[in-house]
Amino acid sequence: MPRQSKNAAAEKRSELIVAYDAIHQHWVHAEEERWSILNNFLVASTILLLAWAAVFVTQATTPRRIVLILLSLGGLGISSLWITIASRVSIFIDLYTRLGEEVEGSLNLPNGPFVQAKERIRHGKGLEARLTGWPNRMIDSLGLKISSRVFVTLIPGVYAVVCIVLLIISIFT
Repeated sequence: MPRQSKNAAAEKRSELIVAYDAIHQHWVHAEEERWSILNNFLVASTILLLAWAAVFVTQATTPRRIVLILLSLGGLGISSLWITIASRVSIFIDLYTRLGEEVEGSLNLPNGPFVQAKERIRHGKGLEARLTGWPNRMIDSLGLKISSRVFVTLIPGVYAVVCIVLLIISIFT
């Protein structure tokens, strides 16, 4: 009987290791997806801003105003879409993190990547691996502790505010 329980324990540990590997891969993929989504947003928002600026400097009046308003509304639309998508990806990351922490506990891995990530976020170093150079120095100098989840939601939020300002300019010029 003890031999069967050892085999069962070894088999359960083996299954946990396979599950842990899969959870870790999904977690890494979801985090990369979150940054990819932000990158795509930055490209799309830059194109809309440049289009708005190009139309703004033209001499036409009525069609110009309509196009400016539509570009501003388009910017608001993509901001809300990107915030929604980033939030959904963040939900998956939270799920994988929770599952990874559970499996790390079951496998008795006190320094696994999920525990390390939690510690980095707790100590305000969530973006350290992503931001190098001036953005990281600026965030450090301001004493901000920003997680990647907040960062990828904050950027489209700031852009939405910019689009509201552009919309007001479009209406009243």
